[in-house]
Amino acid sequence: MSALQHLSQLQPKDTDVLQELAAQQTTLVRNYSNDVTAASSLAGLSTSSSSFQLPSTTALGKAAAGVADPIDSAVQQSASTAQSTAQSKLTLTEKAAEGTFKKLAALTPKDATAQIQLGQAAQSAGDAATAIKAYKAFLKLAPTDPLAPTVKQVLKSLSGSSTAATSGG
Repeated sequence: MSALQHLSQLQPKDTDVLQELAAQQTTLVRNYSNDVTAASSLAGLSTSSSSFQLPSTTALGKAAAGVADPIDSAVQQSASTAQSTAQSKLTLTEKAAEGTFKKLAALTPKDATAQIQLGQAAQSAGDAATAIKAYKAFLKLAPTDPLAPTVKQVLKSLSGSSTAATSGG
């Protein structure tokens, strides 16, 4: 993908290059999102189980009470690191994809597909203002598109959450 990124810098108005870059970034976003989910699931697992712990009624059980299981600690640390790494990669890639879709939409402002893709990328990246603007542009360009009702619902949801966020509640 770095070759495509470099090519997009050399040819910033080449929509074919930008579309391919955006497609690869979208795939990476999906993959990193799956990685975050998997790491979160792993973090929720614990290797410690009451069936493997010493009974607290025995002298050894009382002595071991409150001592962290080193295997469980290592698994939890590894899962936490994996989750953090995947989340960082996801966030960076979402922002990069949004940037690529912004360039595409700017080069092809009358392309409804570019607008809805920008809206989706911006929404994924947490940029509600850009998503709202792009979705409105999509609806203006393609009011009878089969996706229009869904986009209107998303737009209504985003507008409500955007209003709540700006009003502080």
